[in-house]
Amino acid sequence: TVPAGNTISNTGAETAFASSYTIPANTLSVGDVIRVKAWGVYGTTLVAPTFVGRVRLGGVAGTQMVTTGTITSAAGATNAGWKAEIDMVVQAIGASGSIEAQSFLSFASAATVALAIHGKNTAAITVNTTQNQEIVITATWGAADAENTVTLRIMTVEILKKV
Repeated sequence: TVPAGNTISNTGAETAFASSYTIPANTLSVGDVIRVKAWGVYGTTLVAPTFVGRVRLGGVAGTQMVTTGTITSAAGATNAGWKAEIDMVVQAIGASGSIEAQSFLSFASAATVALAIHGKNTAAITVNTTQNQEIVITATWGAADAENTVTLRIMTVEILKKV
């Protein structure tokens, strides 16, 4: 569920949206796919700030699975759209398990233009699958300003079990 007021604004610190999903310990198997999709809107000041989006397992201080890297948003944006799609495939389970993670982000940069960002990894990431793993999406603005806002409107998580 996505609670009302799920907005990050006026901060330059990495902050997690209120919405999250927890994968219970010892429920993943090799070959399972964790699919996260998120949609929302953002607004900015007249001077285009930078922005970094991340997906983490284990909460805001947990393991970074994918990142947008630092991008420059549109200046003076109002309700500009964004969408993120993340696929994570379980490669190994256990205390030293591993998950391959790749993502794609579309981030509106003008009325009819969007940045297409591939959050790519070159290797699987170590994840302890014997512990609960909270999936969070975080945002970091390059400058704290009340007009720099990003809102999560929809978040879905699917666990596709290998058959």
